Parts: sequence; structure tokens; C-alpha cells
Amino acid sequence: MAAANVNTTVVKIAQIGSNKNGDKKGYFKAKTKAAQNDTLTFVGIDELVLVTSIKIDATGAWETHTVSGKVVTLTSATTGTVSGEIIYR
Repeated sequence: MAAANVNTTVVKIAQIGSNKNGDKKGYFKAKTKAAQNDTLTFVGIDELVLVTSIKIDATGAWETHTVSGKVVTLTSATTGTVSGEIIYR
């Protein structure tokens, strides 16, 4: 099965201090992961600074991942839905 992409929007939790970059903390919930190496592309943000957490919703286990630009590749073989938090600009 080929990897799929899910365009993902972020819900802002907070502005992080008053740094010159305008960094924010946000979360996303219940994004579908159908196969290993599916991707999440974060839309509506300028830059993905840091993935602070991604968990598999059914088990609460951490999801392994890699990051390239605004795209996160979910690398475990577990399927279902994932949720997490990021720092972004």
C-alpha cells in the first residue's frame, strides 16, 4: 500500500513569549494513519519549528517520525489515528 498524505491544520494553544519570530504552540487531533510512512503536511503555518509530541491515539504510545520542512513522516507500522503538539511560526 502506498503512503498517503493528510493535510493538517493546527489549533493554536499559546504564543510562546515575545520572541522576534512569533513562535506558537499548537495541537492536532485524530489524524488518520493508514500505513507506515504516511505523512502529515502542516498547512496554514509558515514554518514547523519542532514536533514536541505525536502519540498513537488507541494506545498512547509515542509515534516514531521524521521531519522535512512542514511534512512529518509517521514511520511506525501501527495504523489508526495520531494526535500531537508542535511549535510553529
